[in-house]
Amino acid sequence: MTDRPSWQTQGDGLMLDDTRVLALLADFYTAANVGDLDAAQHYFAEDITVINGDQHTAGNRAEFLAALKAGQEAGWTGQRLISAGVKNNVVAGLYENLFADGSSSIGAGAILFNDDEKMCQIRTVTADRVALRMPGQ
Repeated sequence: MTDRPSWQTQGDGLMLDDTRVLALLADFYTAANVGDLDAAQHYFAEDITVINGDQHTAGNRAEFLAALKAGQEAGWTGQRLISAGVKNNVVAGLYENLFADGSSSIGAGAILFNDDEKMCQIRTVTADRVALRMPGQ
């Protein structure tokens, strides 16, 4: 079998190695948590879809970037990953949203990475305060 450091063959398609998915997520958090959305958007597929609870947040990269910027303008400063598990390009995680006023909210969700190492679907649920919404929501 050929050495494949970032992916492995599984079924009919390619799957990223679980450690690679976690590394991509860590790189995204590093960029997003210092407010570098230009670097953070590198990790989004063009057709990324994001749903927070029952709210459609984004249907593409530009909409998700706009939601992240709106979140920053409203006081969202970042997210701290509490725990995560990964299997077959899917990360399930528990996280804490952090806000400029010192408050926080706990959330959970799943992120699907495509074979191009980009986030293509994000689904989250937060307990008490939504960090990201489409501008105007």
